[in-house]
Amino acid sequence: MLILGILVVIVIIALIWRYFSHLVNPTDTKVEGGINKSLILYFSPAGKTKRLAHLVQQETSADIIEIEGVKEYSGDDKARAFREWITGATPEVKNKLDNIDKYDMVYLAYPIWYDTAPMIMKQVIKKHNFSNKYVVPVVSLNKASQGSGRSIRLIRHHAPRAKVLPRLLLQDDGKDLQRIQEYLKQINIK
Repeated sequence: MLILGILVVIVIIALIWRYFSHLVNPTDTKVEGGINKSLILYFSPAGKTKRLAHLVQQETSADIIEIEGVKEYSGDDKARAFREWITGATPEVKNKLDNIDKYDMVYLAYPIWYDTAPMIMKQVIKKHNFSNKYVVPVVSLNKASQGSGRSIRLIRHHAPRAKVLPRLLLQDDGKDLQRIQEYLKQINIK
């Protein structure tokens, strides 16, 4: 009886692990068919992600919109970012994003805060319909970032019908234009 109980617990843990590990992977690896219209939505309280988003725009000719909070963020508001992360807050977005429906591909550009996307990006993802759109997480890494965190999980959880592509990791180190060009070839855009 004890062995059966242990086996049941192991199976349950394996199923939970499979579910959550599944969410950290992209749903698609390449773009199938053509892309008519693209949009870059970026959040950049310190200005770094803005520079990187504009590099992506330079290579894709996508429309571009900065995400701003109703309550403005300062460049290094770590205490606020931590409170939002720990409480799962979803700060209100200042801009109106009414016409996302007309885009086939959306690049979501953001820094990594506490191992995930900032909670304001969560709000954008939750409030808009990304169904059947290709979504590219454009992650602005800094020296403290060990990777791109759980941001794909956040996107996949709140936009389950989106076609999430692998992350585009950028570092603002002079090599990002080359990284963007290689990435676009990899996902079948160029």
